[in-house]
Amino acid sequence: MRRASRGVGLSEQMAASISQVVPSEVGGLAGLAHRAAIGTYRAIRDRVREGRLLADCELFAELVEADADYETLSFFPYLLAWDLERQPRRGRRPRVCVFLDTFEVLGGWPDRTVERFVQRCVYLMPNVLYVLTGRNRIDWADGHTSGELDFTGPERWPQLHFNNDSVELRQHLVGYLSDSDADSYLREALTRDGEPAMPAAVRERIISGCGGLPLYLDLSVSYFVELLARGGQPSVEDFGGSFTAVAARSIRDLSPEEHHLVRTAALIDRVDADLLRAGQPGLPDGSVARFLRRPFLTHDDAHELPYSLHLALRSAIKEADRGLADGWSHRDRREVAARLLRRLGERVGPTASRSATAQVLESGLKLAADYGIFDDWMALATQRLVMAGQSMEVGAGLVRCRHGRARVHGHPCGHPWRTAAAYRASPGGRRRAYRRRHHAAPDQRDCAARTSPPRPRAA
Repeated sequence: MRRASRGVGLSEQMAASISQVVPSEVGGLAGLAHRAAIGTYRAIRDRVREGRLLADCELFAELVEADADYETLSFFPYLLAWDLERQPRRGRRPRVCVFLDTFEVLGGWPDRTVERFVQRCVYLMPNVLYVLTGRNRIDWADGHTSGELDFTGPERWPQLHFNNDSVELRQHLVGYLSDSDADSYLREALTRDGEPAMPAAVRERIISGCGGLPLYLDLSVSYFVELLARGGQPSVEDFGGSFTAVAARSIRDLSPEEHHLVRTAALIDRVDADLLRAGQPGLPDGSVARFLRRPFLTHDDAHELPYSLHLALRSAIKEADRGLADGWSHRDRREVAARLLRRLGERVGPTASRSATAQVLESGLKLAADYGIFDDWMALATQRLVMAGQSMEVGAGLVRCRHGRARVHGHPCGHPWRTAAAYRASPGGRRRAYRRRHHAAPDQRDCAARTSPPRPRAA
């Protein structure tokens, strides 16, 4: 595909079709699919001039001549798999592996359109290993998707069925860390002159209390660094205990200003500097900036509100806060939540993008449900999204996810070179077949009618 790429321009029709399904400002997995579709389309368009492709690749002409909509683009992985299969056989053929993280984002949407496109990519590329990680088990082999996905059932994904617990490639439930893995992490997280900075006795105390929970280890490492930064010498007694106790120590060692900021961040799923200032208007910007550099905060530019606390840490902070002398009351938390909700409403004005509106609305809905508050902007924002055809994103993250799971799967049952029938049965393939039959000359139309195979059933 790289050899064929010569910078073909993207038509207005194609750009509009893609943006209807995945807006260009969406990041993460959906944004990756958007960019991959555009890149694939550009890479192969010029090669239509090469007659060899028309003869060798069964589906090439049909895909390139079809409407450049998202339905057509979702079959382009077939061409990439075809090209990979025909790479020069000198030496070892390159192996391709694709990693897709946080897959539950797609599975949590009421409409599984984007997941259907991703599944189609996986099915059409059996010579590529896909590793999907997320919180929920993949149900592609169960056959109970009510027509929302194209390729389902154990005959297509024989090793992804939930009863398979031995034959690879299969789904894996990722459990807690073993003691040896936890010790390896603590030894490598902090080093001094190539040696572990954390004494063995401290590591043993942390491992005995963590229960294999990675977040517990992260907080303990952060606390160890904080003690060193203050000029102290961490001791065994400074560590261990329950997860709530670790969270309480993390709060207690923050500055008074950061006490309020971490409690504010624990109220809502995602924050940024502007939202923290709205929740704590009396604090200086310097305190907010220092807090956002804390290691227990995760950062993701794909979100309108890029900073977040782990859900388990948010719950532990709320629990630990009840036992602190300066802890917040329920009224305190509700008043701060109301300020956050008002500020969220100010960010979803008429000029806000649909993606930003959907993400902010999702955070607002969760906050409103947790603290029994409401603001009129949520109804207006929901109405705007529905009228814009983006109702699939409303409340996408409200589905509660189960325990973390990781799936590993690859070569599905079947062969990609036999998937021409799947494309021809799709809306894009049927439109092209209709145009070919009804806009051809009469003799050509009769010939097509005689030589075309029976229409296959939709996959």
